[in-house]
Amino acid sequence: MKKIFTLLLCCIFILSSGYSQKREIDNDGKYKGIIRIKFSPKSDKKVNELHQLLINRSQSKTKSTEEFVRTNIANLDKVNQQFKANKMRRVFRDAGKFEAKHKEFGLHLWYEVEFNTSTPVSQLIKSYQNVAEVSMAEGINATKQIEGVKLSESNDIPVPTALPAGTNDPRFVDQWHYENTGQNNGTPGADISLLEAWQVETGNPNVIVAIEDGGVDYDHEDLAANMWINPGEIAGNGIDDDNNGYVDDIYGYNFADNTGDIYVGDHGTHVAGTVAAVSNNGIGVSGIAGGSGNNDGVKLMSCNVFSASSGGFAEAYSYAADNGAVISQNSWSYTSPYQYDQAVLDGIDYFIANAGGANAPMNGGIVIFAAGNDNSQSRYYPAYYSNVLAVASTNKNDVKAYYSNYGTWVDIAAPGGELETTNEDPTAVLSTFPNDTYGVFQGTSMACPHVSGVAALVVSKYAGNITPTELRAKLVDNTDPIDDLNTRYAGKLGSGRLNAYKALTDDNLPSVPSGLTASNVTQTSFSIGWNAVSGAVSYDVQIREQGGAWQTINTSQITCDYSGAVAETTYEFQVRANNDAGSSSYSAIASVVTEAAPTVPVAPANLTASNITYNSFSISWDAVTDADNYDLDVRPVGGTWTTVNLSNPNYDYNGLNAETTYEFQVRANNSIGSSVNSNLVSATTLAAPTAPTAPANVTASDITYNSFTITWDVTAGAVDYDLNVRPAGGTWSTINLSTTSYNYNGLNAETNYEFQVRANNSVGSSDYSNIETATTLAAPSAPATPINLAASNITYNSFTISWDAVVDADDYDLDIRVTGGTWSNFNTSLTTYNYTSALASTNYEFRVRSNNEIGSGDYSSIESLTTDQIPVPEIPTGLAASNITSNSFSLSWNSIEFADNYDLQIREQGGNWELFTTSATSFNYSTAMAETTYEYQVLASNSSGSSAYTSIQSVTTLAESTTPDYCESYGQATRYEYIDLVELANMNNPSGDDGGYGDYANMTASVKPGNSYTLNFSLGYKSRSYTANWRIYIDFNRDGEFTSNEIIVSGYTASAGISSSNITIPANAAIGKTRMRVMLKHRRAAKSGCEIFSQGEVEDYTIDISNTAPAPATKSSGLAFGNPLSETPPIEELKLYPNPAKDFVTLYIQGNIQSKVRISSLTGKTIQILTLDQESNSIDISNLPSGMYFISIEDGDEIISKKLIKL
Repeated sequence: MKKIFTLLLCCIFILSSGYSQKREIDNDGKYKGIIRIKFSPKSDKKVNELHQLLINRSQSKTKSTEEFVRTNIANLDKVNQQFKANKMRRVFRDAGKFEAKHKEFGLHLWYEVEFNTSTPVSQLIKSYQNVAEVSMAEGINATKQIEGVKLSESNDIPVPTALPAGTNDPRFVDQWHYENTGQNNGTPGADISLLEAWQVETGNPNVIVAIEDGGVDYDHEDLAANMWINPGEIAGNGIDDDNNGYVDDIYGYNFADNTGDIYVGDHGTHVAGTVAAVSNNGIGVSGIAGGSGNNDGVKLMSCNVFSASSGGFAEAYSYAADNGAVISQNSWSYTSPYQYDQAVLDGIDYFIANAGGANAPMNGGIVIFAAGNDNSQSRYYPAYYSNVLAVASTNKNDVKAYYSNYGTWVDIAAPGGELETTNEDPTAVLSTFPNDTYGVFQGTSMACPHVSGVAALVVSKYAGNITPTELRAKLVDNTDPIDDLNTRYAGKLGSGRLNAYKALTDDNLPSVPSGLTASNVTQTSFSIGWNAVSGAVSYDVQIREQGGAWQTINTSQITCDYSGAVAETTYEFQVRANNDAGSSSYSAIASVVTEAAPTVPVAPANLTASNITYNSFSISWDAVTDADNYDLDVRPVGGTWTTVNLSNPNYDYNGLNAETTYEFQVRANNSIGSSVNSNLVSATTLAAPTAPTAPANVTASDITYNSFTITWDVTAGAVDYDLNVRPAGGTWSTINLSTTSYNYNGLNAETNYEFQVRANNSVGSSDYSNIETATTLAAPSAPATPINLAASNITYNSFTISWDAVVDADDYDLDIRVTGGTWSNFNTSLTTYNYTSALASTNYEFRVRSNNEIGSGDYSSIESLTTDQIPVPEIPTGLAASNITSNSFSLSWNSIEFADNYDLQIREQGGNWELFTTSATSFNYSTAMAETTYEYQVLASNSSGSSAYTSIQSVTTLAESTTPDYCESYGQATRYEYIDLVELANMNNPSGDDGGYGDYANMTASVKPGNSYTLNFSLGYKSRSYTANWRIYIDFNRDGEFTSNEIIVSGYTASAGISSSNITIPANAAIGKTRMRVMLKHRRAAKSGCEIFSQGEVEDYTIDISNTAPAPATKSSGLAFGNPLSETPPIEELKLYPNPAKDFVTLYIQGNIQSKVRISSLTGKTIQILTLDQESNSIDISNLPSGMYFISIEDGDEIISKKLIKL
């Protein structure tokens, strides 16, 4: 089985349904020089004779010399001769064992006729329609694959840390069309509900889906297990082994090229992956009906109608139907609206009528078409054909995709994706691409296989018990409505957006309710409850007396209250759930016994009185079972009973007489009757309280000029007190108090006040106490002006001010200012104040006044002072040199009090001084000469003067730093990739292709020990991208060697974008110039820093490690950043096809160059060794004996092998 690859570019291909790839198209959208005719059924005998005549002619060794095809049908021969018809062939070839079915359906009546003339197609059609034996003639309309934009193609797939329940395929999280959680700003739920559907069905290998499209990559890692393989055909023997009319049709058939060799294409492979990529296999993506990971997905039949040429559209349907397919997936259409080929429609009708069978998953077939990408409601066939299902496309938000066709003829919508800003938007549909890769397309082509995949799930579930009509209804009648989101296209996107779960569960009966219990049981009622059932819309509850007739109650709740029951009776009950599909079975019967009917209650017990006062007490007793209420009788002993009816077993009896005995009894009542009275119980009220005595020790304290406090002793039995107060001889003011003190304020100074108090309780009030008096003090006046204001303890930045205390002063306001300036106020309760923010050598003025509640006294007279001069600083200490290099050193010293600046002098030993003035306590001298002694000294200064210089000290600079010698390393060629950027610290080199080695030791990056820097680096590709390994060293210890602990970058990439790494220079790195080696090796990591390898590139740079290097700065070259480096090496791809093979086998070695390929026997004996220098290689194996061999790639330390079967 030969596999041919093609990459479909981002455009729409105009193709034909016959052998007419290179034909011109006329103004009506039909191919020139070719038509189809269908003979009348009445001419069946002539058609059979014509068929045999053409077979005999094709097998004849004598070449015909006639200028037209002779048919021995006179009327037909006439027009064939007139228009120079030079070829005739059946549209539907002889189908071998299926030929009888084809003839019954009339497929054998269709023929294609080709011409050597330029006669317009319309004239040919008209002329052939006039042939008596011909029932119709038609042109062949141009077709197109309905294709969107291909966005990405990559094998470099990061495995996510968490996957959705139901699959372990690493890219499922990117398939928003299956499970939309809001990724990429999508609308959660705008998907086909596939995870939920997988809880019901994942696929059935007996269900076959025909992919009428470009060829499917049948040995793709994520498709191979789900490919249909013809069980009756032997690959490569050139024989129609199973007599189905086709030779070597292993995975389907290439109708475009009339061969069993599938011509693999992006489009067909992508569509197939959506239908049934293997799910839950830990690889790539998930397919809708791809199974559960246990080889149980539906099967994919490749009906290859698009390739480098194209055709066979009509007979692809008959082939698919004859060989077991029940679903036909079609993502193509005609190029112009309103056009169709009747032969194709006949093929579609044949598939619908003849696919499957009585013992197949479905008796009959369904044909599903993409509506088209023209953003039009024009009628595009075959999608418009009423017998097929037409699919429109939606985006991540359930909105019509901008390109999608629409109209009342559309049956259903499904996710097809939509680009938003760039060709890298992940908002299209992710699926499989050839050569074990994956990528995204947008289009109704992508929406259509969603419907085909769900159709496959439904057929899998109901295999043998579903018809095409029922399948169509399940798909179309169980969608999610989207018209409200697409008001402009309401009614024109079909019944709604596809919902896989609903399609699978539309006739699912609800499960039987569980957890059935009874509660709140009384003599006449009870409640029934149960667990909610998923999908149930209501419940039927049946209740009966044990053995009686059922009473049915319908409810939407999960509880039911039953009343009107009979006491002490057993009731049985059961429940079932209902939904649109019907009802579940009833649950098992449960039962409940109602409580017994009540009897006459017993007499209450424990009748007692409590909380006894002089006029009340509380009566209580034990509650009686079955009692509805109680009758309580109470009376004074020997008096008349008073009866109180109560619902609770207690009663507060008040309004009684003091020191009186009361007796009481109680009985219980219910609907049956009353109990006897309880025992008679009595209680005696207490003596009545008396009025209190007058309070004692009434007195005044805390007397001021406007207030005083009145207090008295607590009086026994008092609840509160009445206090009378007044100015002597005035009118009383009464104040009621619960306490025994009162602060009397707001009074007049030097005034006599009178006061008295009495005690109160519920009985009455005592007499007032004796009248007491108190006289307020004289009112105070504003304080005097402070005297003896003076300053002391004067320094350069502080002084103390003091004054004498003033009688009646509460606090003082002290004002201080620089002479002639603005006063600053300081309030203090002391008679001294220490001012600590003074300026040196400055005149200050100050004054003070005293304050109390009456007001403030006058300010004192203004006094003045002058602060001392600031001290001259002392000689600096701790002067020392550090960070000594060949051209620089640092000087530092201790900070000196009062110093504003430092004068630093530096000179070559014995030379002239250089003066540097700084306010810092360190200085970096960077213009020194190597191996030279420098002298230095420093003094401190301020406005008052300078200290003396320190003693002269010296430092000697280091010798010039040299870069060590390093080993050689380079790539022998840069056939696939090269280093095109290295950027670190102050060094930036967009180097380009250096042919394997770039010596950039003249470029220096300056770094400092302990600092971190961003290292940016990128590669360039010669053509397409390959995986390469980065390894970057810095010789931190300057020993001339690259060791493993000096690797600063290591990892794989397949991206041309900039990669970045944050590196930290070790604090103990050797000072001086050293080497950075940047290594880029094709596919594999360099084994050491000194390796010479066949493909890749090396660049060397100088790194100057210095304590005076500038601070790190963020670098950016304005390019897009690539993916982070991966620690995982690439998986070498070795593919063999065909396999088994007879004469030649093709070796496909992705990303490999100059590989050694070994052919060996099963015992390990080497048969042949080849050196290959390209990815795809044809190997002659015709001389090998039949049997099994190993084909191995030998690449350095790695050997990868595959088995080859030689026929």
